[in-house]
Amino acid sequence: NMLEIFHKLHKLDYIIIRTHNVFGERQNIGDPYRNVIGIWMNMMMRHARPIIYGDGSKRRDFIYISDMIELLYRVIEYRLDKKDTQTFNAGTGDNYSVNEIYEIISEQLFGPTPPNVWIAPQYEGNKSYEAQVTLADISKTRRYFSWSPKIGIEEGIAKTIESIRKLVLNS
Repeated sequence: NMLEIFHKLHKLDYIIIRTHNVFGERQNIGDPYRNVIGIWMNMMMRHARPIIYGDGSKRRDFIYISDMIELLYRVIEYRLDKKDTQTFNAGTGDNYSVNEIYEIISEQLFGPTPPNVWIAPQYEGNKSYEAQVTLADISKTRRYFSWSPKIGIEEGIAKTIESIRKLVLNS
């Protein structure tokens, strides 16, 4: 690890934050390389079918942008007081299947109508290089920074949709 080498040679202290699927307001939903929430919102708002790779059972940990910003602020405050070399996880400690995310987005966009009214996903071949499950162990992050995420997945998706709709209406 390059950071470890610089730490040993030059006494360079560092903190690594491993983020898990940050999403939220001002997310670029037109970028096909961002996380699935933005990609699908963009597709579904244009009445295009979202693509699910595999059977939708892969699980991901998502963190809302305001929770991520609060954590980074606390890391900076912590770092100003200490010379330290640490690695922390940034997520919620909860994960959701890709199918569950699709259902939450569909319900928020189109209402709790029967699923046959939603825009049906298009299932494609599994991406073998993707992890089946991601789940951030945030126990160390909680302990060091007295921090916990506040925004759950449903509230975060609702806030993201609201911000996108305002942006579209104002443009």
